[in-house]
Amino acid sequence: MYRDMVRAARAGNTYAMLSLAYCYQNGIYVDMDLDEAVNWYKQSAAKGCGRARWELAKFYRDGILVSQNSFEYIHWLTAAAESGIPEAMVELSKAYGYGVMLPKDDNMVVDLLEKAAALEYPYAEFVLGYLYKNGITVEKDTDKADALWERTRQHGDAELFYDIGFLLEFGDGLFKPDHTSAVGWYKLSSDMGSSKGYYCYMKIRNTSSNGSPETMAQRLAKLTRLPVNLEIMQSEMLLDEADQCMDLEDYDGALDKYRESADLGNADAMFMLSMFYRDGEIVKRNPELYMQYLTRSALCGNTDAQVQLARCYETGDGVEKSINEAMDYYAMAIACGNLSVYYQLTRYIEHPEVFVNKTRKVVR
Repeated sequence: MYRDMVRAARAGNTYAMLSLAYCYQNGIYVDMDLDEAVNWYKQSAAKGCGRARWELAKFYRDGILVSQNSFEYIHWLTAAAESGIPEAMVELSKAYGYGVMLPKDDNMVVDLLEKAAALEYPYAEFVLGYLYKNGITVEKDTDKADALWERTRQHGDAELFYDIGFLLEFGDGLFKPDHTSAVGWYKLSSDMGSSKGYYCYMKIRNTSSNGSPETMAQRLAKLTRLPVNLEIMQSEMLLDEADQCMDLEDYDGALDKYRESADLGNADAMFMLSMFYRDGEIVKRNPELYMQYLTRSALCGNTDAQVQLARCYETGDGVEKSINEAMDYYAMAIACGNLSVYYQLTRYIEHPEVFVNKTRKVVR
């Protein structure tokens, strides 16, 4: 597969270039080579790949792979926004709004947010609604604000609603503290199962009833000690211990630790167990448990499991063959950040980035 990817990249396949860049960035199939990674990202970006342009913008913004460079950052950020990347549109709108690295331009702020909102990007819908609700850079229009926030509720998820609630509770730059609105967003997050959303919802309600308010630092400290976060920390510690057992060839100890970690929801531990049951070297081979752990790991966000499961559906290995299911799991892996998978999708569709954006909430 890697050799095919290289040939396709050298032949001008935009998404093969993107995948190859990611491989060089992360040492997948090849030794890590950051210069080659940047080279292939730029070649993909030059052929119009929006995701490559967005990656380059972040690299120059954060000093990843390359030195921080404001000029290059704005160049690639603008290119990514023009390519239809909604996150880039929102970030560019901030640059225009605050007059940072670009001349302050309220019209550009609204234009970019409207374009991102038209793509059903929920954070842009929220911000644009906030502007209309408060008459910031636009004429105040509560009906339009309500409509945009309703779209945010339709398109968002528990994590976004928690973030919005936190933003409105404590304020940040453009956003002024608005506890009444914060309560509603926290409740949405809580109703969707977020422990953070539930804690903040109950805390802000109690504060409204003459309770003692928390500072932002106190709140963040409390959130790290929520049972769900303590379980995540415990699962990661068990995963580390399991890896150490593997290094010491203590396979029974490793198996126990991986199982404990997996029982706490750790996707990486689930993937390791799936490989054990597939290979039959540490435990007795069990195709049924292999598929169970592989599927659980994939659905919990492990990109290796997602790619492996996609290949299973491509070949009919342990599951009924389904190219549609394979494409869906490849798209899931891309949405979780594994850009090397873009090339896999080019074997089935011409414009995989459009497919991923339409079928998955892309994690950028």
